[in-house]
Amino acid sequence: MAEEDLKSVVAWLRSDRFPVQPAKQEAPEVEYSFFSKLLSHTILKPGEYPQQILQTPDSTDQVAFGRYIADGVADCYSCHSSDFLDQDKLHPERSKGYYGGGNKLNGEGGKPIFTANLTFDEETGIGKKYTKSQFIRAVKFGVRPDGSILRQPMSPHPTLSDYEVGAIYEYLKTIPKLKNDIAGKYAELQLATK
Repeated sequence: MAEEDLKSVVAWLRSDRFPVQPAKQEAPEVEYSFFSKLLSHTILKPGEYPQQILQTPDSTDQVAFGRYIADGVADCYSCHSSDFLDQDKLHPERSKGYYGGGNKLNGEGGKPIFTANLTFDEETGIGKKYTKSQFIRAVKFGVRPDGSILRQPMSPHPTLSDYEVGAIYEYLKTIPKLKNDIAGKYAELQLATK
């Protein structure tokens, strides 16, 4: 996130707004499992900090602003890439399967689902499936072009403005198209579980 946005978050956390008011109750002690401790001492390491202060891009440059909102604010790429373990937080575009989807998540009832391909690949991505206004409606309200509701864990983002989501759409049009047949992954999963 840009420096100014981080300052805004800190100001909100220090405010007297209801969601962030201090509680009189002490937080319980955190007890980490053996596996969590093992990961934190072997694989999971603190990331690098940016070497320079990040600035909010000019909001009139929809592509740059969309990239900032998608990667820096909403963290869309982390789910809509192909592997949670192969991501670059400082350079998201270097993440494996950047916006090509395919990360396996648990949906309602614990059923496995795969994240959508948000590249503009016309067969497996959103290229022919979403207009800009349909994409805005899907992201803000969780409604697909056919009127059906997006599956959990994708939740609506009503606090993003139409302009911000529209800028994300414009940015997604600029990234390399990836062919990733998510529907085919569902079919393979169905066959494997029978």
